[in-house]
Amino acid sequence: MKQKLVYYFSPTGGTQKIAEAIGKYAECPPVDIIVDAYDAEADADALIYFCVPVYGGRVPKPMYERMQHITGKKTAAVVVAVYGNNEVGDALVEMSDLCEKSNFRVIAGMEMIAQHSLTPKVATGRPDAGDFSKLESFVKEVEAKYAKEDFSAPKLPGNHKYRRYVGLPIKPAGSLSCVGCGMCFDNCPVGAIPEKHLRRTNALKCISCMHCVHVCTTDSRYIPKADQLVVYAYLKKKGAIARKEPKLYI
Repeated sequence: MKQKLVYYFSPTGGTQKIAEAIGKYAECPPVDIIVDAYDAEADADALIYFCVPVYGGRVPKPMYERMQHITGKKTAAVVVAVYGNNEVGDALVEMSDLCEKSNFRVIAGMEMIAQHSLTPKVATGRPDAGDFSKLESFVKEVEAKYAKEDFSAPKLPGNHKYRRYVGLPIKPAGSLSCVGCGMCFDNCPVGAIPEKHLRRTNALKCISCMHCVHVCTTDSRYIPKADQLVVYAYLKKKGAIARKEPKLYI
């Protein structure tokens, strides 16, 4: 049987839902690469899916390091960008470039939507049943192309001169209810939480991925409601409230 895998980087669970659904439809296991690098070399005749969230129209910085540990042999790959109903930007092109540098050849790309990581009022409940139905159809099309050994490159949206993104000023921190369990420290993908000061966050390292908030066992890590309202107002002004739909590039 030919090798098939789904690698995913999912700080708040939205991208993980997409990756697990792809794993179900394509009958292949999902592999979590958010915290640690995963050393692997894909077979030449394999099919590998890479699922990442979108930050400011870009790929998360840790993916540059992760992709140094995952290599192919001109292996077929599918790039999947999961965004919070705002815009994909250059993320698909950037992820495709990372794949090519690791000796993969991208045969398809997907845009999928998940609930926004900074405000639950945007793309609430996504991915939903409609998203999963479209995703299942997308996977069938990709698998059919792969079965025909059609390795032609798709036309992906975005620019190879990636947009500038310096991160967000919103950084999560711990409250006095923190019990010092260390889950945030153990699971931060960029090492932005000091082991001896767990309620703090190194703003220079933090990528605002909200993974520490997602894994906190006592809900003591958070972003202030005022910041969430600012994010919502910004996204509303940009037109990110109206529903956007998944897209396939093949």
